[in-house]
Amino acid sequence: MIFATMRDTSGRNAATADALRSLASRKHWDLDVLDMDVTDEASGKGAVEQAREALAQMFRVPELTVLRSDASGDVRTEVEVRA
Repeated sequence: MIFATMRDTSGRNAATADALRSLASRKHWDLDVLDMDVTDEASGKGAVEQAREALAQMFRVPELTVLRSDASGDVRTEVEVRA
């Protein structure tokens, strides 16, 4: 499962999110595009919770470790999420 994140997936970035979903479909990737603003902690936590819920349903995992990075690829935060 691949999670891609970006801001405003139903607004100004809707076309980009749709293009990414279309590419994933053509390549047979299991991809979910989540709305997340890296400058808003609540938005980040919401995206992590959506990913955790999706993975918990798929794999019945009790916890999830998430590495968040910025556009340069530098890891900024490691988050442990427990069900």
